[in-house]
Amino acid sequence: MGNSNRKGKKQMESTIRDLRADEVEVRVGRVTQKGATFLLYKDARCDMNILDETFGMFGWQREHIILNGKEFCKVSIFDGETGEWVSKMDTGTESNTEKEKGQSSDAFKRACFNVGIGRELYTSPFIFIPLETEQMGQVWKLKKQPNLDVTYMEVTNKKITALEITNMDTGEVVYTFPKKIAKKGNNNTKTDYALPVCDKCGKEILSAGAYNPQQIAELGIKNFGKKLCIDCYRKEKGKQ
Repeated sequence: MGNSNRKGKKQMESTIRDLRADEVEVRVGRVTQKGATFLLYKDARCDMNILDETFGMFGWQREHIILNGKEFCKVSIFDGETGEWVSKMDTGTESNTEKEKGQSSDAFKRACFNVGIGRELYTSPFIFIPLETEQMGQVWKLKKQPNLDVTYMEVTNKKITALEITNMDTGEVVYTFPKKIAKKGNNNTKTDYALPVCDKCGKEILSAGAYNPQQIAELGIKNFGKKLCIDCYRKEKGKQ
């Protein structure tokens, strides 16, 4: 496959949008006596959706190659200006569950980082959340795995400038960056509009934790395609 000129590369980089908060996942990094550190990541479905959205179904392709015993994934983008394919390639690591599938998926995700998808995740602030832990031998483990969601994120010039993580089991905001995020809306302010209604149970959607009713409804629409109260939202998350 051919290499593009500088103009083609610049054009493609500028077309890739920033990740939305609902596209970012949270996973445990390291557990200590007082809590745990957490990492932000995207999954392969997010990458495929953004590639389709940005370049069209026929504007990109992927190929897996074995080099020196390691699996590499090559993601190629068609540059309409030059008529050439521009490729980015990277290798992956094996997962603890499905060796081959995990390595293929990780290689694809890393190649997509090289293309420019989700590169802002490399600028994530240090995330530490106090949680109950227990010691097993020489290792500290979480007593209960929290159900964490990125519920707010701002990206400026491919750098995360604001971040909010919520424990969806309790509705509590457990991490913010910077420590205080100024956002529109106030959960304690009386509204002059009717409360949204849950599409599942039919009850009015009320405030929960740091969320006002409209924010909870919008979160349900983003993740499940329907307005959900906090109880129904948790049930839907539990089914996943």
